[in-house]
Amino acid sequence: MLPDRNRKDLNMEDNPLAEIPDISLWSENYAYMITDSKQGFACFLLMGRWIPDPTVWREFLMLQLPDGRMLHHKSWGRATAINTVSASLATIEIFPEPNRFRITFDGPIAQTSPERLRERGTGNQSLDRLQLDLQIGSDAPVWDMSGHASSAEHIAGKMHVEQVGAASGTVTFGKDRWEVRDAFMQRDHSRGARDVSGFYRHCWAQGRFRERDLTFNLYSMFVFGHEGEPMMNASVSQGGKRFVATIRDLAYMEARNDVKKPYSVTLASELGEMTFRVIDFVASFPTSFISPWDICAGTFPDEHHVTGLEEAVVWEWDGLRGDGWSERSFNDRPFGR
Repeated sequence: MLPDRNRKDLNMEDNPLAEIPDISLWSENYAYMITDSKQGFACFLLMGRWIPDPTVWREFLMLQLPDGRMLHHKSWGRATAINTVSASLATIEIFPEPNRFRITFDGPIAQTSPERLRERGTGNQSLDRLQLDLQIGSDAPVWDMSGHASSAEHIAGKMHVEQVGAASGTVTFGKDRWEVRDAFMQRDHSRGARDVSGFYRHCWAQGRFRERDLTFNLYSMFVFGHEGEPMMNASVSQGGKRFVATIRDLAYMEARNDVKKPYSVTLASELGEMTFRVIDFVASFPTSFISPWDICAGTFPDEHHVTGLEEAVVWEWDGLRGDGWSERSFNDRPFGR
């Protein structure tokens, strides 16, 4: 069982770093993934420092509304403070209480479709106002993956913590409004160099099964030239306790068109061997990232990029269904340095 680092010592790590280190390709990144399979809502917010000038923050937001419409936004700015991460329209508030946050967005956002994003990426699209206000919280123990990234540490970050929890609040797009109640949430915070020039493929996934008070997290990554030394980290939690897990079996993306492709993962821990299977997809968000690290919505067939899939999923384990998230990607060759 892992030691309990769930309270004050990790709470300080939630704030953005006050002094930026002089490290090549250094960055700091936050991620919030949220899904509610019952009403078909899913969204993810990525906030990260721009590598050429880490005082500049990137905000990247994609949503699928309960009626199926897909939205995306990307912008830049310098609005971050001691306990607030912000670029321009999106904000992450970090509360003094451990593991409590609020994410908001208020402004124009583009409407699109997964098919359009996969075929030709982003372009000039109609805009409407989105207002997002979600309270974030968790009682599950934090997973501290820092210092265990193997050959992929230069991509995943030396400091890396994440946690499964819940999100509640409201989403308003134009004249339509929805309530989000106790939806699945996965949050992530990392710091360190992000040299993605040799990136090959990865799988980052999480799930929650309320009936058993069980969550799982895994992060696996392959780098060109080190295919025999992948990063393979995993953990499960139950009843407020966290356990180290070993990845026994895991399916990766084999091609750029592996969209909504069910797969399974088998983890082994003190709790025994568990196999989690993707049995349904709530949403599938196509993304691309390039080197030096930057991300955008959609894919671009004529440009070299890593094809990414952010997918809100439903897992099956031991006859139970649980909401969760799956992030997978594929790159057919290294980037030029």
